[in-house]
Amino acid sequence: MELDELKHALQQQLNKEHEKSEADLFALLKSNPASIVARLKRSLLIEVLICVGALLLFTGIAWQTHYKGLRIYFGSFAAASLLFMLLLLAIKKRIEVLSSSSLPVKQNLVAIYHIIKVYCKRCFQFTMAMIPLTMGFSFWLGYNEQASLQTGEEAYFSALLNRSARVYIFLSVYFILVSVLAYFLTKWYLKKLYGRYLQQLQDYLQELEE
Repeated sequence: MELDELKHALQQQLNKEHEKSEADLFALLKSNPASIVARLKRSLLIEVLICVGALLLFTGIAWQTHYKGLRIYFGSFAAASLLFMLLLLAIKKRIEVLSSSSLPVKQNLVAIYHIIKVYCKRCFQFTMAMIPLTMGFSFWLGYNEQASLQTGEEAYFSALLNRSARVYIFLSVYFILVSVLAYFLTKWYLKKLYGRYLQQLQDYLQELEE
């Protein structure tokens, strides 16, 4: 009889722990400043605001400059900022839908984790891939603008481009410095906005699995 009572007590305790876990999951999804999901959404909103600022800045530069190459260059960055902003808004909307839906809560959290994880990975890859592309694009535009350079400063820059040895050295050093800076800055940036919250969410999900 005592063994049956012990089994019953253990079963009740397990049920209480399961209910507590579900309650914790619901609390985690509430839109309060302390929740992990709310912080992830806040980080996405920060990036959206950064994109808005970049869009206004690049659009303003492209509008004010008298050089066609600069208009194309900064206009392209303005368009990229707009597309990136729309992507972030779509991700934020998707997370809001998952965090506000009912059961299964755990599956929703796993989906949120994978969305942000994949976004961080693709964002880093995109940033590193854009370095050689933007540099090549800028120098191609600069090369096409050389014929119209007339002022003293522009003439000096044009003459510098005609000295191939110095150009190669300058481009090599510049590319290495920009790549190293972009690598560590992007790593820090993504970790600051998402990394610690993703780690907390992963630890929480692992605890639930155990």
